[in-house]
Amino acid sequence: MVANPFFSPVVRLQTARGHHVIADGPYSFVRHPGYLAMLISVPASALAIGSWLALIPPACFGLVILRRTQLEDEFLKKEPAGYAVYARRVPARLLPVLRAFRSHYAHPRP
Repeated sequence: MVANPFFSPVVRLQTARGHHVIADGPYSFVRHPGYLAMLISVPASALAIGSWLALIPPACFGLVILRRTQLEDEFLKKEPAGYAVYARRVPARLLPVLRAFRSHYAHPRP
């Protein structure tokens, strides 16, 4: 939220606030770092209390977050200007892609 003042529970453009693409900080590695943090912290909380059954709600939550990032990406590719270019430059929606790993397998050596 520090890096992205437009982070909101509602998928919307905040034109009155000058909504634009945030591409630095954690957004240079993944397009949705806030959701990635939630996907880590919610199951970690369940494990911290020592209950495997407590992992069921976070698993459901994870599916909701995966769908939300997909819908949010579809919405943002229409506006704001530059998001589609940003999405091509930062292909990872939730899990950072190691550039060395990606370049090695994109261009394998003989």
